[in-house]
Amino acid sequence: MKLTQAVLLSCLAAGAMILAAVAAWAVQVERSDAEIAVDNGIFAAVFDVSESCGNLVSLQPETGGDSLVARLGASLYFTEGERWVAESRLKPTGVALAETADGVTLTFDCAEFGGFHLRKAVTVRDGSPMLQVAYQLQAPAETTPHLIVPAGLSCAAGVDRLVTASGELPASDIEVNSLALEIKADWYAFTSSAAGRGVALVPVTWPQMYKINYIGRSEDDRLSLAMRLHPMRVFEPGDEVRFAYNLVVFEGEAAAAAQAAAQAGPGPIDYLPPVAAVASADPAELSAGLRVRVAAVASADPAELSAGLRVSNCPRTDEQPQLDGMLDEACWQQAGIMDRFLLISGKAFAEAATVSHLLHDDTGLYVGVRCEEPLMDQVRTDALPGGGRVWTD
Repeated sequence: MKLTQAVLLSCLAAGAMILAAVAAWAVQVERSDAEIAVDNGIFAAVFDVSESCGNLVSLQPETGGDSLVARLGASLYFTEGERWVAESRLKPTGVALAETADGVTLTFDCAEFGGFHLRKAVTVRDGSPMLQVAYQLQAPAETTPHLIVPAGLSCAAGVDRLVTASGELPASDIEVNSLALEIKADWYAFTSSAAGRGVALVPVTWPQMYKINYIGRSEDDRLSLAMRLHPMRVFEPGDEVRFAYNLVVFEGEAAAAAQAAAQAGPGPIDYLPPVAAVASADPAELSAGLRVRVAAVASADPAELSAGLRVSNCPRTDEQPQLDGMLDEACWQQAGIMDRFLLISGKAFAEAATVSHLLHDDTGLYVGVRCEEPLMDQVRTDALPGGGRVWTD
């Protein structure tokens, strides 16, 4: 490939040195049935295609030392059947290599990824310390994942320190648990105390979903990062999820490297075309169906709707209710009702009823909720005051 560029050693303002080449270098790609290896003079990256859909299984700085990464990929979790669907267990249905102006882009396809078509594009640029990763998940049919994990990173042995904008934490201070530390940060870096090198993962395009990120530690002291999204919805045919993050290899401080990775933005990806059934549908027919549904809702009896699934009244009250959890004031008897909630799968009603009562006045919206619990003797409260994973109680 004619991909050469003279790159000089560069130091960032914060004092961190991003690894860079001091001589001309051409991106080199070696491909076999088992893996694709890419070397750009800054790092050597290896992507597995024998057992996974292009999982990153090695990221080794050219300055020496071992790999910083043991595995990096995406996964889904389904409550129905309690099953995980992971890139690490699915072979690609297609792999493409495209030359860019200053590097290469690898595109991996997996046509059956938990009801999605997964497309992943990984861009490696000549003489750059960054590896850009962009994803598209497209639903050809209905699918309902409980969790989407855009980035599941397992560090290599010897990478023993977590760094975020809030500070540093050695592995020895983290509990041995895959979900040991719930954390929210703009970026996550993992460094080797012995070698002084590290890798930072920086989200640059992220879906608008409820998210929780976890730092874990294995029994052999390897650190991990699980970036989890809770969709809380059913994905219909044609729906998509897109996300992108950048990895950057660095020496010294992590903050400047992470800042550079954030400023670089997402890497390129050739998105899949729209799902055929959606793309070929008659727009007039689709909009007509929508109008019928809206008309039906508009003409329905509000009292009937308040006992159903989609719409509720929210009456005005002149009596401000006490926020004591009792719902025993007279005003609550006039409240709008929302009930018959679905399970998170969206395919069945919850057996134990949850009923929400709605009121409003000039200053606020009041929501009172009654939750039936037939197994009170099994209720537990593990979450501590002030927060925690209350959904596990």
